[in-house]
Amino acid sequence: MKIVYKDIPPKLEEYLKIREEVNFVKLEQRIAKNGLENSAYIVSAYDGERLVGLARLISDGGYVNFISDVIVHPKYQLKGIGKNLVEMILEHLQKNLIEGEKIAVYLMSAKNKEAFYKGFGFEAHPNAKKGSGMSLWLEG
Repeated sequence: MKIVYKDIPPKLEEYLKIREEVNFVKLEQRIAKNGLENSAYIVSAYDGERLVGLARLISDGGYVNFISDVIVHPKYQLKGIGKNLVEMILEHLQKNLIEGEKIAVYLMSAKNKEAFYKGFGFEAHPNAKKGSGMSLWLEG
């Protein structure tokens, strides 16, 4: 197994398939396509031609940055792929900062995966300083 990381979005079909393989919420093609096209940065991990992981960065170009869809195929988990994906996103953000600038990086951890993100310095919410991370799904 030789994992190759590419800073390009996966094909729409690959993205939808890997989301299904990890039991993420099913997305309609139009919604998924818009998400991929409007991401600020995407890192994809491949084993040969097979997409085995990805992570997306959503950003306002200022101080608000959100890491989303940190996905690793179940057969490839616990091999450092997720760690590499998150590191690549954080490195991308870091290299674009000028000395003295500060930005926020947010994410919503999957249940019981908080310890993984704490290893990068993320703080769990709620805590003494911050309220809970929150989300809402709207349906048409």
